[in-house]
Amino acid sequence: MGVRFCLDPTMKNPKEKIIANDRRLIRCPLFLEKKIMGDLVLLHQPTGNYYMLNSTGAAIWNYCCESRQWQEVLDFVACEFQTEEEPGFQDDINIYLEELLQEGLLEIVPNASVQNSLS
Repeated sequence: MGVRFCLDPTMKNPKEKIIANDRRLIRCPLFLEKKIMGDLVLLHQPTGNYYMLNSTGAAIWNYCCESRQWQEVLDFVACEFQTEEEPGFQDDINIYLEELLQEGLLEIVPNASVQNSLS
């Protein structure tokens, strides 16, 4: 059985920032998903690792079914959860998106892919 991670956007993480506003994010296609008691459980098929996302994480996961710019994701969360005025909101979501990238749940879309899809 795989390792269980609970990803919570309120967790503070001092890791180096890897997201730039001009980068596009998309969810990794190698995950199976199942909603269980209000949380979203994701299973990474190749490794057997699984992740439990709360409602905020699940909303981000669902929103990123298509490639999105980092700022689009931030704006979506602010609107969806009415948090744009909370102190530290942008930092918290930025850290959370970085964690999703580092764990492989989200991927950075190569610029060539974005340009080809826009043509």
